[in-house]
Amino acid sequence: MAPAPAASIAHTSLGIAPHKEPEVAVAHLGISIDYGGLGLEALPREAVEEILRAYPRLEMKQELRRALCGAVERKPHTAAGNFLSDFGRRHVPGFQPFDASALLEGAPFES
Repeated sequence: MAPAPAASIAHTSLGIAPHKEPEVAVAHLGISIDYGGLGLEALPREAVEEILRAYPRLEMKQELRRALCGAVERKPHTAAGNFLSDFGRRHVPGFQPFDASALLEGAPFES
């Protein structure tokens, strides 16, 4: 199986996507607007209204939160070092995020 072309691999880290292929940068901008409204103010209000009429959000915020929390519940280790830990801390009872500092302090060595 051939590796996916670089342009098809989106990047979720802020500050990195704009330096990737144009397709990645543009996808990142669109996802940033759709996910958190970042940059929405740069779009004409009429265009936003037209887009939302054509493509309603269909409870996107609630459904995405449910999906992300489900991932944290099923595989809490996948939340280490990424935005999933934010969802775990806020919405998943008993979730304990990975703590690199605690790991170092708990290492079985004197120094």
